Amino acid sequence: MSERRASSSNQKKPAFHRTPSATPASAASAASVPLSTSLQWDVTDVSLPAAPPYYPLATTSVFLPDSTENNRPSLIADRISQCLRDRSISAAFNTAGPATAQATNLEHVDFSIRLFSDNREEQSGSLVEVTRGRGCVMSFYQDCSAILHAARGIVYNDPQEMRVASAAAVAQNAAREKDNERMNEADSDAVLLALENIEDLLKKDRVDANMLGIQSLYMLTDPTNSNQRAAAMAAKAMLFKQNGNELLHMVESLVRDKKLSDDDDFEDEIDSDGEEDKGGKFDEYYMNTMHNVALGILANALTLLASEGIAMRDFDPDCQLWFKDDLIPILLTKMAPEVAGTRPHDAFLAVKCLTAISRLSKEMGEKAVDLGAVTLLDNLQKIGCSIHAKLAHESGIAMTTLVGK
Repeated sequence: MSERRASSSNQKKPAFHRTPSATPASAASAASVPLSTSLQWDVTDVSLPAAPPYYPLATTSVFLPDSTENNRPSLIADRISQCLRDRSISAAFNTAGPATAQATNLEHVDFSIRLFSDNREEQSGSLVEVTRGRGCVMSFYQDCSAILHAARGIVYNDPQEMRVASAAAVAQNAAREKDNERMNEADSDAVLLALENIEDLLKKDRVDANMLGIQSLYMLTDPTNSNQRAAAMAAKAMLFKQNGNELLHMVESLVRDKKLSDDDDFEDEIDSDGEEDKGGKFDEYYMNTMHNVALGILANALTLLASEGIAMRDFDPDCQLWFKDDLIPILLTKMAPEVAGTRPHDAFLAVKCLTAISRLSKEMGEKAVDLGAVTLLDNLQKIGCSIHAKLAHESGIAMTTLVGK
């Protein structure tokens, strides 16, 4: 697997923290966690560091003069924190040094938010800078615009052209649904061919091909990216063993072990000079991303099939057994507060999977309750209210599905 290796920086990263933190002893007996209803970024009005001399400020930044009372650094940080929560952006904050946040959105875009004190034209104030690390540029600029608006205390609305494009896409999808109300044999063959191509990409020994394959499968099972019938056919082909079981096995392996097969080994190695091979950090990022996408694929497929009134007994028997014995415990592990506090995107998708499984099978829903799902969901609602709006919303839906309250 040496072709997956890539070098990375040896510099130490600052310690980040999340507020709040919650670490119960176990998933089954987790105690209720008292949490604040809003995420607090610990920035004081007097501790903001000055921007370094000759600092190359990004264009995605804004200067906020101190002459306005609402532009105190602590209030700016509070508004940004609320924006991150509302947009379900995972963030970690540096407590030892510069006022910095490392953030990741649901589309796996990594970016940094920095606060500086600054003087411009004999006027003191604060600088807010947002810079992209990696990921989709369009997704970054949408979140960046919302964050910079929030820093200024302005409600963010999507640009008019984006709303028009979105409305056109909805109309186009509706027309396509009407035209494809009955998928013909050619359409079915196209979906099966796409699944075969995806399987080929996932079997390659290149991480870029693997990433393309898993993201393609996610889009194929998402009705908003393909269409309702094509997504349902892809979900059935994967879960009902219509296209073999190899594709499902790779998704299962990513969800369970964060690797495509047992042959993959992403542990850091020691080279001949005794130094740690940092290529493993590169692999870790991509496998964590693929793990999250695999959870999204299961969430897409299960939610879609549950909405069509399909029962779990229609699934492949091996798939049913894996759901009952392996997947439900894995999902509950992802929903543990100590995991959800650091990886809320995984927790959100795990809850979405659990909701769909409970709709597909009453028996499996009861098993999840027996394993402590209700207590975990109660804690997740509190955590979601603090750091991740979609997690809070989905936890409420799951609670209603499981216990009807």
